[in-house]
Amino acid sequence: MGTNSHQPDLDYISPVIKDLIKRYPQKIRFHVWGIKPSLEMLALPQVKWIPPHSFCYPDFAEFFQTQAADIFLAPLVDNFFNRFKSPLKFFEYSALGVPGVYSRLDLYEDAITHEQDGLLASSLDEWRECLVRLIENDNLRFELATRAQATIKNNWLLSNNAFRWNEILQSAFDGKKTNREQGANSVDVVESINSQLFEAFQALAARASERDQAISTLTAQLSQTRAELEHTRAELEHTRAELEHIRAEVLTYVLSKSWQVTRPLRKINKMFKKFRGGMNA
Repeated sequence: MGTNSHQPDLDYISPVIKDLIKRYPQKIRFHVWGIKPSLEMLALPQVKWIPPHSFCYPDFAEFFQTQAADIFLAPLVDNFFNRFKSPLKFFEYSALGVPGVYSRLDLYEDAITHEQDGLLASSLDEWRECLVRLIENDNLRFELATRAQATIKNNWLLSNNAFRWNEILQSAFDGKKTNREQGANSVDVVESINSQLFEAFQALAARASERDQAISTLTAQLSQTRAELEHTRAELEHTRAELEHIRAEVLTYVLSKSWQVTRPLRKINKMFKKFRGGMNA
């Protein structure tokens, strides 16, 4: 689940999803809320895309609470932009009583204990391994989900953390960072976002170029096939014309007087050859 900024994250995990669909074609369905999967992914019958319901968070939260799943995924590419995100998806997924697999980044490692209240993965092989475990072990799914909800109730409820607002507000005015340092950090974040979006654009442009090349190849093949078809059709028409000509000649010959006059002689000749053959035997 995520907005369009998660395009690189979805692309990153897509090979694992495709592998799992091949491995469990009748057992799993992959739903994506928000960001649109690639056309290759959407072509798979096991993949379903649910367009963005609302960009107003209270509306989205109300909608998402009506959704059902057995396993949730929270992939994040390890880059500067993603390192500054929060473990919000751990809260949202666990609130629904569903276990999840999360990228092994600081934001999730600070909130999740691996194999206790969630699974952490730092490579595609680890993602594949974690998801296979959850797909094949319903007891593990239940235990992780139950402990995740306990973690949230014990550590992350707003009622238990309201005092932190004072700490956050105080840190904003403590003067430890100059405006120049804050501005530099803001530039770094913006550059990271632009870099991520540019990488996504490059990937889309590359896919578009590949499709254009494929279309050009298919168009050339179609043109060649049409030319071959026209040539075959011309040969067929020529053969039909020759057959009609031969048929006309045969018909003319059969209906001619010479054919009718010599017909009895041909019968006698045939009988004579048959008789001679019997004599030789």
